Amino acid sequence: MTVSPPSYPVRVLLAVAAAAVSSVGAFYLQGLHTHPSDFELVWNAARVWLGGESPYAAIGPGLSIEWQFPLLYPFPAVAIAVPFAFLSAQLANICFVGLSAGAMAWAITGERLDDPRWWVFASFSYIEAVHVAQWSPLMIAAGLIPSLSFVLACKPTIGAAFFVAFPRWRTALLGAAFVLGTIVIYPKWIPEWLNTLSHTSHMNAPVAHLRVGGPLLLLALLRWRRPEARLLAALACIPQTTLLYETLPLFLVVRRWYEGVALVVLTFATTLLTPLDRTHYDAWIWASGERLTLLLYLPCLFMVLSRRNVGDFAMANWIRDSWRNLTAKAEARPEVMERGVA
Repeated sequence: MTVSPPSYPVRVLLAVAAAAVSSVGAFYLQGLHTHPSDFELVWNAARVWLGGESPYAAIGPGLSIEWQFPLLYPFPAVAIAVPFAFLSAQLANICFVGLSAGAMAWAITGERLDDPRWWVFASFSYIEAVHVAQWSPLMIAAGLIPSLSFVLACKPTIGAAFFVAFPRWRTALLGAAFVLGTIVIYPKWIPEWLNTLSHTSHMNAPVAHLRVGGPLLLLALLRWRRPEARLLAALACIPQTTLLYETLPLFLVVRRWYEGVALVVLTFATTLLTPLDRTHYDAWIWASGERLTLLLYLPCLFMVLSRRNVGDFAMANWIRDSWRNLTAKAEARPEVMERGVA
């Protein structure tokens, strides 16, 4: 049975509702702590850049804007934050959370109204993302909405995972154009950004957690024709801050309502099992990565492997057809040359 996508007004209403509820949640949750949010980092960077300084030289431990880490985001993320730079930090966080939530709701309802991926909004991963104004909801929207796909350049590793799952020429072209545009307005950002990355040691990939079976996640490639399988395998291989809010894209693996419920429950279980002692930050992040791999990534692998290896991998079809055309031309060329000689 073919399921008709919801009407435009219904999608708009759901997106606005998600944005409103998430904005209220952000206002409340971000009032519970005094440490800055994730988006506040690029908000500060945008204000520094608009002031004529290098954000990579101004933000970090012992610098003019004191921060636990240097600016790890590429300049495209800073460019996204420029329109928010004229707001207060609190209002910028709330607006960013609301817009990201609305975009993610719009993306989820693209095919059907009762999509089980709606469970993402009930997860503790989402609560954490709202709490710290994190990018994961917007990245999900960018991965699913082609016209928004240039935003994937703001987090290149996560963006690459989404491109592996949903490869489109439009995504590549928009992303390249966005990056080139940022180079035009700030030519120095790439070497400055790469220099800050060289001082980072806390990121790790789920596949590297041998003790809990991380390498098993590569078995997702047995279902390589499915976009959610490619997404899971790619996410498992990229270095990332292995905290709960980064697991939000795993909800794109969900295809049935009970899978969504199970994943929601597991996000809360993971939170309860995460140690509170952050004295040794890198070790704490590694321990968090082990729990995420065991309790979230591996169950998603089970979901993927329970399905058939079917799907429309458009780029694979394009490569196959291009190869056939090239070989056909190569085979036809000797015949043409023989006729010319004759």
